[in-house]
Amino acid sequence: MKNHFLYHMKNIIKIKIQGRNIDRFLRKLINQQIELLDIQYPKRDEVIIKVYQKDYEKIEEIKTIYSISIIDTYGMIKIKKLISYYKILLCSLVIGVIVLFFLMNIITKVQVIHTDSDIRNLLLSEMNDYGIAPGHFKKSYEKIEAIKKEVVRKHKNKIEWLEIENIGTKYVIRVEERKINQKKKETEKVNIVAKKPAIIKRIEADQGVIVKEHNNYVNQGDVVISGEIYLNEALKNVVRASGKVYGEVWYKSQIEFPYLYKETHYTGKKKQVYSIKLLNWHFDLFNFRPYKQSKKKEQVLVKHPFLPFRLVKETQQEVVIKDEIYTVDQAINEARKLGIKKISEQLQEKERIIDTKDLKVHVKESKIRLELFFTVYEDITDYQVIDEAKLRQEMEEKKQE
Repeated sequence: MKNHFLYHMKNIIKIKIQGRNIDRFLRKLINQQIELLDIQYPKRDEVIIKVYQKDYEKIEEIKTIYSISIIDTYGMIKIKKLISYYKILLCSLVIGVIVLFFLMNIITKVQVIHTDSDIRNLLLSEMNDYGIAPGHFKKSYEKIEAIKKEVVRKHKNKIEWLEIENIGTKYVIRVEERKINQKKKETEKVNIVAKKPAIIKRIEADQGVIVKEHNNYVNQGDVVISGEIYLNEALKNVVRASGKVYGEVWYKSQIEFPYLYKETHYTGKKKQVYSIKLLNWHFDLFNFRPYKQSKKKEQVLVKHPFLPFRLVKETQQEVVIKDEIYTVDQAINEARKLGIKKISEQLQEKERIIDTKDLKVHVKESKIRLELFFTVYEDITDYQVIDEAKLRQEMEEKKQE
């Protein structure tokens, strides 16, 4: 393979020789130790041969009455000839790509979208400190993420959320201001009730009277912590009950999972890459850390009307593609994991799955359907407003009886 490559890189000239007694002239060339690489006889008094460039000079010296003309060239000599012929086009292309790269990667405008001028000025100043300003080069995805985190951390009392979006050569910054509201004192009197049917597992009462016990079954709306305080069956006070109630609740879930499973996971990383495409050949410009797998959206910037050449801008999103073929048992196991994941994503802090059971498995040609039963430790706290006037009226009616 190496020798084959070197052979094609050598300077070779294809020539046509015309004259009488061609064979005698060829023998003369061989006697002069000129290597004939290929010989063709299109006519009786004509021959086409390939020789090395150094041997062509000898042939010119001894050709005498024979007519010799060059048909084609190969190797470096041809490459140099093509470069010489297309040098203006190639130089223009290279310069154009370089200029385009700089123009497409220079920031021309930074816009902060917010109604408060103080917030806008603050962010413009911060972005300028981090090099996100007109005349600077655009930043990588990783750098932008780091800047966002740092700005939010520095101004955590003012900024709740920040997004820096690159649109062409412009950066658009969207921000949500942190509102630090003074919590108003709640005056409404309430009972704490069960949000849904459950078995009580934990009661955290800050104020009020606990009227249910651990492991009691409750229906939706049953009072667990009462704001009504009684002494000797007489209503002494009505307060706002406060606390948390956790219970054991139950869910059924149905999950379908195919035997041939393909999942595309977006990592969140995204970048713009400029590429040169020529037929099936593809070359990325300045893409020093290419993604292993990515989804691409292409925009053609420059193309030749006659040659299969294009300069494109690609928006690349990094992905991780999972492509698996499962047995029935493996598909059931994966469906179970998927069901647990879906329930877990809905749970809040302190909530957890207690137990999982398979109820039914339906096996089909291309997939399985798994019915799952979940026992979950969950916050079941809800509130019921106490109609204090109605309550006191009822107490008065009881006294009169």
